[in-house]
Amino acid sequence: MSIGFATLLRSREGLLVRTTVVNKNHLWSHLIQLKDISERVVESLIDPVDKQNVPKAVALIQHLGQLCDLNTSSYTPSQLEEHRALVILGEVFNSFMRPFTNIQMTLTDQLTSLIKYAHLAFFMYRKHGTQFMTSALYSDSQATVKDIVFCVAKQKLLDSSKPFYIIHVGSDRLEACFCNARTQTHHRNFDILELSYKLAMASLISSVYIRHPELDAGSRRLNLTGAIGVDHANPKSWVGDVIVDNVSLQLCWQRGKASADTFLSSVFPPNELEDSSSTFLHPNRDLLRPFGDYVGFSGDVDPSDEKPDNGPKQMAHEEDSSGEDEGTEAVEPEGMVAGDEEPDTTELEELLPDIIGDPILNDVPRDWLEVDGVMHRKSSIVAQRLKANRSKKVVERTLRVQGLTLDDLRKRSSTDTQPEITESDRFCVGDVATTLVRSGSSVCLAIIQVITIRKKSLSLHSTATPLLQDRELDFSVQAQAIQLTQANSLWAWPPHQFLMVSKPKKPSSKPTIHNFTITCPGWLCFPVNPDIRVVSDLFPDNGPASIPSSSPGRTWVLSGEDLSMLTEHIWEKLKLDGTRDIAAMVGMLPSIENPDALPYKDQSG
Repeated sequence: MSIGFATLLRSREGLLVRTTVVNKNHLWSHLIQLKDISERVVESLIDPVDKQNVPKAVALIQHLGQLCDLNTSSYTPSQLEEHRALVILGEVFNSFMRPFTNIQMTLTDQLTSLIKYAHLAFFMYRKHGTQFMTSALYSDSQATVKDIVFCVAKQKLLDSSKPFYIIHVGSDRLEACFCNARTQTHHRNFDILELSYKLAMASLISSVYIRHPELDAGSRRLNLTGAIGVDHANPKSWVGDVIVDNVSLQLCWQRGKASADTFLSSVFPPNELEDSSSTFLHPNRDLLRPFGDYVGFSGDVDPSDEKPDNGPKQMAHEEDSSGEDEGTEAVEPEGMVAGDEEPDTTELEELLPDIIGDPILNDVPRDWLEVDGVMHRKSSIVAQRLKANRSKKVVERTLRVQGLTLDDLRKRSSTDTQPEITESDRFCVGDVATTLVRSGSSVCLAIIQVITIRKKSLSLHSTATPLLQDRELDFSVQAQAIQLTQANSLWAWPPHQFLMVSKPKKPSSKPTIHNFTITCPGWLCFPVNPDIRVVSDLFPDNGPASIPSSSPGRTWVLSGEDLSMLTEHIWEKLKLDGTRDIAAMVGMLPSIENPDALPYKDQSG
């Protein structure tokens, strides 16, 4: 998973970006610091193989919400920014999910939390667009919040003395029907005819439960308070007050909006916040239309529905070839409906072989394929040959329902192939390193922050520095180039500003995360340990305004001597590596399409 929070900034040294790229390796490093959580649980939470494992997704969001309680006093500047990004993500999605899983919440608390989510998602989508959230997810979640608020308002008019359970506004009833159909037998699958029988029986089961609710035992869980990974709850288990008469929609709206504003001001600097009172003054702007139009909808004609204009000559040619006059309606053959394919008129004699004993020509269905002398269905053979072992579930039902894959049984974990790493030799995702890059016609030093460590196709959380710099092992590092500015005789990193290393393919396109990342060989990547200073001491003019009010405001600094020494060290490493031509070695360096930003320049240029 990759989460990008980007805010483009303009400066005299080129296009910079304030961005935090957080992938599953960063997420692992933060989740592992939570109390009462093991490495195996964290690996399971961030494993993207089973995309329909709802309890695992719920547990991941709940753990993200706990990251705000971590002690960050010993965090590096990059870890602080990663933590800030994950806290934002956890708060946004927990605001939406908590009302459906926390049985202690009242209906007022539920609506307040959902309205808080609506405003948080609105702000983040206006700020980062689809880099933060897909359009489909934004429109669906905002429509869900609107639907719940409207349903509460309608219930107030119908009978405000009744309870209203938001857990019924969703797919719970459909999933219950699927559960009744799925558990009638132990078959792993069934055909359309058997499905119709199962659905008919499921409807009878549901009707019995409606007439005799005491027969429906519901969830067997004895305690839902503080539970992790619970994606379903029933009205009988709900503890909070959900009587509609005790709810004020106006008060919920005000509290939800105020809570969202308070959170945003704590994680974003003042110069990045919007005035919420003036944002909605636009006549066509609301939570469903952050930019004036509904997200995910377009009034344009679908190009696939438009007939191509082939011109008069082409049309005339088509008329001549068809032998039909303009306006004459084509006549379908007898027995056919418009749009049907021409029926197969092959005679039986045509299928018989010329030599007695040869197989009949049409005895093999088209959806079957012969592989190594054995007939397989095409759909099955494609799934078998193209699906990775890490996503194949086991056949045994007792293990299958646990989400176990073939790799789990074979214990082919990536951690088993990694040796023990001492703390002094550990090179981790998020660390600061240095390498050489090509910028324009020059070769220069670049300070980078590591995003991903790869050994061929394997993504690693960390590795040993000697292994990283062993050229035979073919390690690579994906990273972002850090902007450095001279401050108080030191070279400092302005609050989390990175360099754009490539331009978008189209001038009108917005930059993506790929425009700010480079990939360099592991053997030319050297870890550095810069000093940490307070931002306000280095940048007294713009420091406080460019960092959140709740942030400690720490950043890295390097001296000019450190940069010169690092440049000479890596250059010697490049020249002494074997007997290769130095020009060919330079060609292996990553290229940056921003010569105005690199090499690093002092105040005199």
